[in-house]
Amino acid sequence: MTVKYERLVLYLDRLRAEGVQEVEMSFSELEGILGAPLPAAARNFRPWWSNSSQSPKPWQIAGFRSRAVHLGRKTVIFHRLPPGEMAQPAVRGPADAQAPRMLVIASGTGRMAVHHPRELHKDDFLDPERLREREAELGAFLRPAAELYCCDQFRFTRNGVETLRSAFGRDHVDLRIMSPGYGLIGEQDVIAPHSVSLTDFDRAELHRWADHLGLPTAVRELLAGYDLAIFLVGQCCLDAMRPPLAPNPGQRFVMLATEHYRRHYAAPGVTVLPTGRLAQASCEVGSIALKGYLFARFAQVAAREGIGLLQRLMADDSGEVFWQAVQRARAAG
Repeated sequence: MTVKYERLVLYLDRLRAEGVQEVEMSFSELEGILGAPLPAAARNFRPWWSNSSQSPKPWQIAGFRSRAVHLGRKTVIFHRLPPGEMAQPAVRGPADAQAPRMLVIASGTGRMAVHHPRELHKDDFLDPERLREREAELGAFLRPAAELYCCDQFRFTRNGVETLRSAFGRDHVDLRIMSPGYGLIGEQDVIAPHSVSLTDFDRAELHRWADHLGLPTAVRELLAGYDLAIFLVGQCCLDAMRPPLAPNPGQRFVMLATEHYRRHYAAPGVTVLPTGRLAQASCEVGSIALKGYLFARFAQVAAREGIGLLQRLMADDSGEVFWQAVQRARAAG
């Protein structure tokens, strides 16, 4: 959690100490407390305000939950939680002190679990009020993001994430989804079926759309809280993040990307595994599902070999640690 959000935690914590049960705040009031603008996604999309059981939001840490968000009025209501339901930030104990805090970023594309003839289109995402109305129309088809996106690529990715969570603890592994319509969202954020695809944009349009969703800022703010980030997204998604992405000292970013990306954006702390090389392993799956498949294979070996493998990955610029782990997993069957 960044320093600016700690200010919100302190503010809400004082309200809780005063016995406040519920408070409605404007976005402008929140920005005054934070000392910085809210992300564009917070002003445009309700999923940004969703509560999380796996990675508590600042208001949850302070003992509140977001109960209602009104994008038209630009307000949010925080409701006080009972003492037994208060969320706490993840605290590392002696047994897992060396386990890196991991983030996996996946693409929200491809086949969806439900369909509707009037699914959301690009124009629906341009206006928050229109989006709210269209979501209401599709109410019976709304699903948590992790359930709506169900292509093989995402299925492999989720399997890999759950494997790592089983080995290192749920607090150590987070999954975020880059949705072409909703932006950067969590697994449990409830969304509607949509037909937006980043591949439909030219480069200039892609950057404008990414800025509309607040993607470049949201990604960078999120990355600040992790030791290791693994990117399992396509070239369009990477371009939407407005590279280069620069790790802080001690961070490692692992990207399964194109040779073009490696030539232009590889840097200390950034490991780029060119997809051309990775395609050597595509005999078992199609090219679309390849990144998720390779990540799931890596996760199998990481779960078996433990923190030592993750530490080697954190220090590796070449990509050999990841690649060799995948090879060992394939050899083991």
